[in-house]
Amino acid sequence: MKSYLSLIPISAKVKKRQNRMTILCIVLAVFLVTIIFSMADMGIRAEKINMIYKHGNWHIKLLETDEQTARKICADATVAAASWYDGINYNIDKDYHIDGKKTALCGVNESFITAIRTNGYEGTFPKNTQEIMLTSNAKEIGGIRIGDRITLHTPAGDLHYTVSGFQYDDSAVFYDAYVAFFNKEAFDSIYELTKSSDSYPEYYIQFEKHTNVRKAIATIKDQYDLSDEK
Repeated sequence: MKSYLSLIPISAKVKKRQNRMTILCIVLAVFLVTIIFSMADMGIRAEKINMIYKHGNWHIKLLETDEQTARKICADATVAAASWYDGINYNIDKDYHIDGKKTALCGVNESFITAIRTNGYEGTFPKNTQEIMLTSNAKEIGGIRIGDRITLHTPAGDLHYTVSGFQYDDSAVFYDAYVAFFNKEAFDSIYELTKSSDSYPEYYIQFEKHTNVRKAIATIKDQYDLSDEK
């Protein structure tokens, strides 16, 4: 070594290799972090899709709220979709059946089938008191088709309907039962006929996509004097 100046090219070569390794490590680290966050995002999206498929696409549910108040809330500009919901024989423990198959009865608005529930459907939502929509297992198990005339047996007597469509919800399969959907007028007439004691009306609300949900809920609670329980 003639002088310290001779160390300069040697140092430059070593640092060049180090800089390359540093850049490579940074690139790999960024790549791995991107993969991890992408996988986490995919997991969250998958879980969200699964939950919406199982339980419906809604943000809040109003309980023990009178119909006039519920209608005002549902008409708000922040609400994208809303539906009244009520049920009879929800626990499948009473004498309601179609062709011998235990049946739960649901009264809903059309938006419950087309927007709140995301399982999909076939045909049309019942347009009058003579039409009924069934879960799709009635087609698969019972061989029922759209346009068929069916008889619903109730504790108060037999009722006859035309099948307008099917709703693809497999939850009824676990109870070895059908679920029948009616519009409000038809459901109310069944309720009056059977004098059912297990009716618990609710209102499902889905907010617009970019709504501040926390703020919207707080506003609704304050404006209509609703408690957390409601």
